[in-house]
Amino acid sequence: MDASEQLIIVASAISEGINYLAYIRSLHAKSHVTSSEELLEWCKALDGLQSGLKTFKDGNIGGHVLVGSPPVSSELILCIDNIRAHLSTITPGTRLPTSLFDLIDAAWAEVMKLMQSS
Repeated sequence: MDASEQLIIVASAISEGINYLAYIRSLHAKSHVTSSEELLEWCKALDGLQSGLKTFKDGNIGGHVLVGSPPVSSELILCIDNIRAHLSTITPGTRLPTSLFDLIDAAWAEVMKLMQSS
């Protein structure tokens, strides 16, 4: 796999992870109960997001330097890590806690900062 294919995979993982953040954030308005499968799916998407963000932050894919990649803050990476850790404490079949949405909102604010700086 060449660097351009790797870049497409990384960008796709970031996009999917941001979509999942938006989806989970939208659940705050509802009384959502999640399943273990759903939690696993969210964690997987957020793992890809975090991995992709770290790749962009490092600025290197397959030995090729990424030129003009958007700046990625350490705060956003930390926010995603906090969300992933919090998801692991949620018991399937219970309502999503407000504390999860607080973490999601913090990550969303960092995503918005990233978008505005691009």
